[in-house]
Amino acid sequence: MSTTKQDNKKLVSDYLKVFRDEGHPQPAASPAPGRGGRRRPVQWKAIPECGVCADKVKKREAIKLQQGLGGEHFSREVCGHLRGYCRDCVGHWATSQMQSGRHLVRCPHPDCKAHLYKEDIRVLVKSKHIDPKVFKKWEQLVATDYRRRLVEQAKNDPQFWKWIQDTKATPCPSCGVLVSKNGGCNTVGCTCGHSFTWSPASFSSQWAKVEAAAAKMEAQAKRAHDGRVEGKESREEMRETRRLRRAEEARRDREWDAISQALVMNSSRVSSK
Repeated sequence: MSTTKQDNKKLVSDYLKVFRDEGHPQPAASPAPGRGGRRRPVQWKAIPECGVCADKVKKREAIKLQQGLGGEHFSREVCGHLRGYCRDCVGHWATSQMQSGRHLVRCPHPDCKAHLYKEDIRVLVKSKHIDPKVFKKWEQLVATDYRRRLVEQAKNDPQFWKWIQDTKATPCPSCGVLVSKNGGCNTVGCTCGHSFTWSPASFSSQWAKVEAAAAKMEAQAKRAHDGRVEGKESREEMRETRRLRRAEEARRDREWDAISQALVMNSSRVSSK
């Protein structure tokens, strides 16, 4: 049985109609063969649903990740899960992560260990899905923690500290990433977008600020640890006090039961006489 082009088009149209009626996404036409005669995978014209609120995520509203650029501020490993979440839900998720004091904002997907970088979160700040005040406070927290780890590494690695002194690498005042000047004028630009004037004095002052910030953070961590230890001791004392109180109440109950039984026995003896 021979078929014409019109018959084939009608079959395809009926096939796609069944897909639409059943609520399935409609496949796009297969693209032309690429290099080597191989066809690319079929792309689906489906608008994904948000993994949290189940609202439709439009392509123009999807978050465009910056973390695939590489460099000090970005990771080349892009998970791609954020395309399946709306900006409102990602904004709420990132806000909760930042307000809880986390230095890294993890991907909202349950099984993903990737995390968002500052420039990715800045996209949500610009679109007013994250409060700028929350972002600024988190940004300072991340920079302080980075400087603390930088000081620890410099103290524990003599070769690293020697390289810093030889190259006069200076922490960026904005993000803390090491920046070295290899020529040209004294205006140095960091990959985060911040520019500052480099000089031997700025090298010393920036490292002094880094060490001061690291010392302050260590002091805060020590106070928090001491507070937890003190709180643990006070909780143990409270538990011991409650245990002794319950033991005393149990002893009194036993004494009262013994007295009650003795009174009952005495009253029964008197009545029998």
